[in-house]
Amino acid sequence: MQKAQGRSEPVTTYEVGVHVSQVRLVHPLKDPNTGVTRDVIVDRLASMRGGRGIPGTDIIVRSPPKREKVQDMDNNSDTLRIAVEDDTWLPTLFSPPMPMSVIDELRNKYSTFRTRHEREYVEEKMEEDRKEARRMESVKLMRTPRMEDADRRRREKMLAEPLGEDALAGIGAVIARAKGLRLEASPLHAAAEGMASAP
Repeated sequence: MQKAQGRSEPVTTYEVGVHVSQVRLVHPLKDPNTGVTRDVIVDRLASMRGGRGIPGTDIIVRSPPKREKVQDMDNNSDTLRIAVEDDTWLPTLFSPPMPMSVIDELRNKYSTFRTRHEREYVEEKMEEDRKEARRMESVKLMRTPRMEDADRRRREKMLAEPLGEDALAGIGAVIARAKGLRLEASPLHAAAEGMASAP
């Protein structure tokens, strides 16, 4: 990263946002044993006489003084509003905070979980997709005699005229006759006839 960005410092810092849940109250406290004052994180405050303070101690945590309301105008000692509102740094996809060479070290260059790829790799994958689409189109053009016969029968079926009432009545008579023959051949039908003919 130092070589890619032309830096000589051993550490590179970037400003990032901090979620409100990560904000902590820090207050200087004096250690009673050593007498050394150091900053400590205060988990919670409690209501005490004189304000809010650190539980278990008599230390009152004072709120920071209120800042004066800034007038909506430019004073001689202020930075001009046009300079404040001017964007001096615009992040782009072509100059990410981390060089692509470092990303190659952190994540496999051809990993399926990777979200950023080099332009050559993306073009290669897109060409593979185009070749596969052309192959599938050529497969559709290859037709076997069975597929052609099925298409011919499908077209004939769509163009055929619907059956008339005489044809439907004839089909119904054939179905009824076949059903009657099956009933006569069944053993239950024979047993029922035998019981009917018995005295």
